[in-house]
Amino acid sequence: MLTAFPPLDRHYHAYILKHIIHNGDDERARAVLRNCHRSMGASAQLLIIDPVLPQQPISEGAIRYLMDMTMLAVTPGGRERTQDEFQKLLESAGFELTRVIRTGGTTDIIEARRC
Repeated sequence: MLTAFPPLDRHYHAYILKHIIHNGDDERARAVLRNCHRSMGASAQLLIIDPVLPQQPISEGAIRYLMDMTMLAVTPGGRERTQDEFQKLLESAGFELTRVIRTGGTTDIIEARRC
């Protein structure tokens, strides 16, 4: 018999967080990431779909900085982050940032794995 939901202790290959991490400050984001870390198997990947700010402000990244200002204004501590900021946040929750996939749109894919 096929059930709608798998058992809670089942591990998956990928965990996807789309527009979640940028909704809160580092403490809130870290709590979400630690919960994922506890649930993940050793070989699972974490995929975060959020904008990644350029390391230095450039005109091509202007829309991302406008999104950052919006997040600061409408969420409790929400913000966009640079790749270095994502790396530090992920490391503090037990992950290693493996790569950032630039999509050419307003969001990117941050790929991480458990340390």
